[in-house]
Amino acid sequence: TNSNVSGSNITVSGSYNVGGLVGQNDYYSNIDSSYVAGTANIYGSNNNIGGLVGYNYNYSNINN
Repeated sequence: TNSNVSGSNITVSGSYNVGGLVGQNDYYSNIDSSYVAGTANIYGSNNNIGGLVGYNYNYSNINN
């Protein structure tokens, strides 16, 4: 579980599963009360690109 994580004015780049805070959240993982503020420059050249999480799967949750 990741809780109370934040980022501000970030730039992230990659190929797959690129996220502002987490690239891949899987296997019953949780992200709670987390956010990206300000400018978020997220660059990905393939699949699963997101401002907070690139790829969320396998019963994982994002709350608040």
